[in-house]
Amino acid sequence: MAIYAYLLFDFGQVVAKFSYMQDISWAPPFKYLIDFLDMLFLDLTSWLPGAECVNVNHYVMLVFYTLGPIGAYMLALLFVLARTIYHRRKGEAQEQSEGITSQSLGEELRRCFLGASDLALELLNLVHALICVRIFQTIDCDTFDRGLEGKLDLLRIDYAIDCDSKEHIFYENYAYAFMAVYVVLVPLAMAIRKKKQAERHSGAGILSMPFNEEIWFFDIEDMYYRLLMTGLLLVLFQGT
Repeated sequence: MAIYAYLLFDFGQVVAKFSYMQDISWAPPFKYLIDFLDMLFLDLTSWLPGAECVNVNHYVMLVFYTLGPIGAYMLALLFVLARTIYHRRKGEAQEQSEGITSQSLGEELRRCFLGASDLALELLNLVHALICVRIFQTIDCDTFDRGLEGKLDLLRIDYAIDCDSKEHIFYENYAYAFMAVYVVLVPLAMAIRKKKQAERHSGAGILSMPFNEEIWFFDIEDMYYRLLMTGLLLVLFQGT
């Protein structure tokens, strides 16, 4: 049951974001279903449709989507570190009095770090497509012919943004940098951990390893499928 819910969540994100990236205008009532899927599948811009009224433009959302998960991960690591050290010191006196030899602090911190990282990767997997779509939207511009005045390139998600402006060029380079993080490094880290979790006696739960050990790579394959369906082709075939 958990696997079916997981796949349904993934495919729902693909349908919703593919519809946007390919500029598909669905007729009601299917349009209402797509809007509902956007809200259901953690798209914050669907929860805040009036964000532009408080000067929250695409650039603000881009920074939030790209740096937010990294900041949350760092805070989680600090919390795990503080909790581990606290419980370690609290239990030292009892261990010494009972003559118990526990694992070293380094080993305990490593175990907690890997556990926190695995959980972070699983949670990131749920919103990975949404983050990448926001990044891909930064290079998705529409060109308008103004006759003698030449052509005008405007960002498709926000026509108030000129794609030829210095500010946009900065954020476009910013987006390319985070493509390396979310399109290359995150799937690579997930592949390494999935391979490790596929080993016997790894202790991985149903959320970390919901499939058979022989297809441990399915999550990474599915991740790239979602990326290709929701905007990666914009990068691969930009300008064609």
